[in-house]
Amino acid sequence: MKRDLGKLIIDARKQKSISQEELAHMLHVSRQTVSSWELGKTEPGANITFNLCKILDIDIKNFIENGNALNEIVNLEKKKVKSKFLFLIISIVLLFIISFIILITTFNSNKFKVYKVDVESNDFQLDDSILILSKVNNYFNLGTLTTSIESIKDVKECYLKIYEQTDKTEKVILETFYDNNIIINEDYGYNEYFNDLDTNIDNLYIDISYIENNEIITITLKIVLEEIMENDIWLYLKHHTIGYNISEKETMEVKTKNITIDSLVSNGYVYSDDWAYEKSNKLDGFMYNLLTQKLHYYNRNNNVSIDIDYYYDKNYASVSVFDNNISKYIELFDYYYNQEEKLLCIKGNCNNYQDYLQVIENELKKIEM
Repeated sequence: MKRDLGKLIIDARKQKSISQEELAHMLHVSRQTVSSWELGKTEPGANITFNLCKILDIDIKNFIENGNALNEIVNLEKKKVKSKFLFLIISIVLLFIISFIILITTFNSNKFKVYKVDVESNDFQLDDSILILSKVNNYFNLGTLTTSIESIKDVKECYLKIYEQTDKTEKVILETFYDNNIIINEDYGYNEYFNDLDTNIDNLYIDISYIENNEIITITLKIVLEEIMENDIWLYLKHHTIGYNISEKETMEVKTKNITIDSLVSNGYVYSDDWAYEKSNKLDGFMYNLLTQKLHYYNRNNNVSIDIDYYYDKNYASVSVFDNNISKYIELFDYYYNQEEKLLCIKGNCNNYQDYLQVIENELKKIEM
């Protein structure tokens, strides 16, 4: 180290009336280190040079001209810049990975498929039968079963067995006598009826058994599924406008926001069971399930039973109106909203759907936050 640098430190220190001990304390070094600088034996490192110049009011240019700290200072600054740049790159990469994971999770959690259901047969036919598989819940409506076999006077006398058949196993989904209101509504993850979106739908069968001439006849039919809707968007937005694309009817809007326990309780709902909250008025009421996000309306007035199931997260609704006097459904339809936010009628004729939707809309205005 040049002697001029040591002299520069001595002169500046004495001009400030600072002792070697005081300067060493300010720089967090020993007095011997300061003495070594002033004697020209060693020189301060780049990390100390800046503070030393600041304390002694030395122009750093003059300091560098009298020593060898320039390269150390430059290298130190390069390391700082390089570290900041590396930290920035790592942060951007991590942010991208986290965003991608969130995007994939969001897409998968809202994925669904809608199928029209029929059977391969000339003697039997299914009408208004539908299957919906999603990451929220699975919904199956067998619809109306008809037959051209003359010996079957009433299809309600037929015994049905619906199952999934593979090479090694047979998983029974449903066994029951036929009824025109056979519905399976299964929360996702239970796997009692359908596994998930990847269930082996190509191997579904139905056995139809009936009595003919005092003998049990069983016919095995393959269930045919025709995909009529699938969400292929990566972001699922809950704000929708509901319209009607079957005829030129006035557009009706329902905007979904968020339903919380607080919003339910503040509107008169009380905890029922299985994550459900209910608001009942003896003959009619609402029930909302926090897990399935299903708002159910029921009305038992005037010998007519009305049930509306509205799936809050998918904008899917199922309506049934049963006349107790004649023991017959007078309204039975399901409807859904496609990606263009228009109504898609997937069962029944969906007539008067606005009247039923208005009931749901009015309640949503109360319980949405």
